[in-house]
Amino acid sequence: MNLSQGSIGEHEVLIDEWPSFIEAFVGEHKRLPAMIEIFSASGRLIEARRGLLRSLTLDSKRHVQRAFVELEEPVRGDITHVIAYPVRIAIRQAEAQRELEITSAGGRRTVITLGSVLTQDSLV
Repeated sequence: MNLSQGSIGEHEVLIDEWPSFIEAFVGEHKRLPAMIEIFSASGRLIEARRGLLRSLTLDSKRHVQRAFVELEEPVRGDITHVIAYPVRIAIRQAEAQRELEITSAGGRRTVITLGSVLTQDSLV
């Protein structure tokens, strides 16, 4: 999947493409302002954090059991969010921002938002 294609809309990433997609995504967005939001299976917002995207990794290339999102937070320190049993990764592209959504087997969704709506100043 070409990350710079700029097409607006949502695209699901095939599971076989997860490792290469994640590597390219982090390569393009590392150290950029990001917001991570965690939603329950019912859609309730559980937590929201802002920081600089440090990394997004999968625990294996086959039979992925966990994904890890690391943010650098200038005030509170670095955080690592663990996503257990990811089953779906989708990317949404809008005019001024990009969202990566990772859904777990239990229905919990982690949304990573990057784009012009987030600035270095919004992190403090």
